[in-house]
Amino acid sequence: MYDLEELKSQMQHDSQIIKELEEYVTDIALEYLDKEDFRKTKLFREIEQIFLAFPENELIAKEYVSCFSSLDGIEKGKKGKKACEMVAKIYHQYPNNREIAINLTYLLMMRSYELDSNDCNKVILCIQKICEHFPDESEIKEHLEEVNNVYQNKIEYEKLGLHAKILSEKVAQNPDSTDLILEYIETLGMYAPYTDEDQCRHIRAIVINYYNRLSENLNYKRNLLKIDTALIENTTGKETVILFKEIQHIYKENPLLELAVLYAEALCTFLGVKESYYKSAIQEIKTLYEIYPNSSEIAASYACILFMGVDFHDENERIAKKFLLELFELAKKHLQNIDIQEYLEDAKNSFAFDYQEAVFWKSSDTKKVNKNCFAVLDTETTWDNKVMTIGIVIADKKTYKPEVFKYYVLHPEFEEGGLYGAVASLPNNDITTEGTREEILYDLQQCLKKHNVTTIYAYNMSFDKSKLPELDNYSWYDIMGIAANKNYNKFISEDMECFKSGRLKRGYSAESIIQLLSGKNDYRESHNALFDAMDELKIMQYLRLSLDSYHQSAIPLENKECIQREKFDNNVFNVGDRIFHKSFGHGLILNCSSETFGNTDSYSATVSFIGKECKNMLVPFPQFIKKEL
Repeated sequence: MYDLEELKSQMQHDSQIIKELEEYVTDIALEYLDKEDFRKTKLFREIEQIFLAFPENELIAKEYVSCFSSLDGIEKGKKGKKACEMVAKIYHQYPNNREIAINLTYLLMMRSYELDSNDCNKVILCIQKICEHFPDESEIKEHLEEVNNVYQNKIEYEKLGLHAKILSEKVAQNPDSTDLILEYIETLGMYAPYTDEDQCRHIRAIVINYYNRLSENLNYKRNLLKIDTALIENTTGKETVILFKEIQHIYKENPLLELAVLYAEALCTFLGVKESYYKSAIQEIKTLYEIYPNSSEIAASYACILFMGVDFHDENERIAKKFLLELFELAKKHLQNIDIQEYLEDAKNSFAFDYQEAVFWKSSDTKKVNKNCFAVLDTETTWDNKVMTIGIVIADKKTYKPEVFKYYVLHPEFEEGGLYGAVASLPNNDITTEGTREEILYDLQQCLKKHNVTTIYAYNMSFDKSKLPELDNYSWYDIMGIAANKNYNKFISEDMECFKSGRLKRGYSAESIIQLLSGKNDYRESHNALFDAMDELKIMQYLRLSLDSYHQSAIPLENKECIQREKFDNNVFNVGDRIFHKSFGHGLILNCSSETFGNTDSYSATVSFIGKECKNMLVPFPQFIKKEL
């Protein structure tokens, strides 16, 4: 942490200091957001103190607002009001800062959920002014659209609530009027989806009181079904199942189209709470669709459940692929159904761009194993210097093209944590294996054996090798010894200080060398073992030296078959590239399609994100994805 008072004093004599401070704030803000622990942590407090000391610095203000807007619960109640007021004050200080504007409209949008229609309308007017200032900013437009929807719902909610209150008083005066009671229940059925859990339970209790009197009435059943569906979203355990069984019973006793539509919607809502009932739900929605193939509402519910099926089973290729293909087929039959086409669009963005890709979604397990490989390895350690994660990339000896990615998490060491524990998390997927040290080292050696690996390369090799004595029977080579020596690394310029041996005197960390090789001065090591292992392989790709060149005292020889990496290109994505996604954070490309889609320059890529699941997505996609390395 900087001494802020000392900094202010130094800035009067050295303008370079403010630049260094800005870079520091950018780094720690990114670290805070990456950790996804959105409390007022020590890291947040540090960012806040720097902002309060330098409120006149726009970059610092922008980074602070980004972190502040991410705080848990900041948008609720009195906190939400104060948060909007504070960020609005910062925005008025920097009205041309797009990111501050986006964060302000986001907070206003979240605040609108708790406001009445009058205050919600004021929020709309505020966001409209900001939108006029940034007419091309899609996020602000989305926030405005959402608040408009919230406003319309508030109007409907208030109107229905008022009407329900009037009817309640009339029913009290005329308790024998069946028509009046049915009108009251009809209004409550429309009102329920707009209410919170307590209000919805109260509405259901009112309607249930008329069960003995109106249980045979179809309109009564229809509205009870609506109310039960609205309540399901706020329940857990047995209560959820009981409510759903009641909905199912109402439809089965009265298999009419209007109830079938409501039952289909209830299936979607129920699955959002009870994923384990998917098998039964998919059978039910298929039956409904077979009975009513021309119902656009039932078809849309079918598409919703198919999409959920792919999402739920994205680690089971056979099942997920089956549902994905069904969704493509359904979308072909209902080209004019907007809801179905939106589910298809989501599938394209997340899983497969077209039908042919859906057929071959994910890599095949029957792929021939390359036996001519070497490995690049990196470890991350606990506070007590024990190995907690191992990242390994197995690459072809000729081309240095990555063939296999493996990420190992050691327990209980991982629970102890370490300096870079926040970025150690990779989700359970095909590349991640968790277990005890003994289990992990056995699996790792089996993987190396499968690919006939006998040599391991690492940056600052002595550190990683010392932590893994179980791998002493492999030949280890140091990437740093070559990359940090001007006799081997042609990128080291004459003005860079070196020892007589050619070794750099300073600036030879993996991060510094990658910045030098790639020209990406904003590159930062992730300190995730797998990501760093891939980055170390990239050093070898940039240098294009033979594997033998890394042997001690070897003569450097060019590897002409190695992958050609020269200038950094934001629009070209390959296996092993590091990216930053606006929604998912830092990712590593594990697989890339070899073909572009249609007339676009886009192609699909499978990406593993730190702390999140693997995702299939289109690249390049500059609105969301930034290439880091």
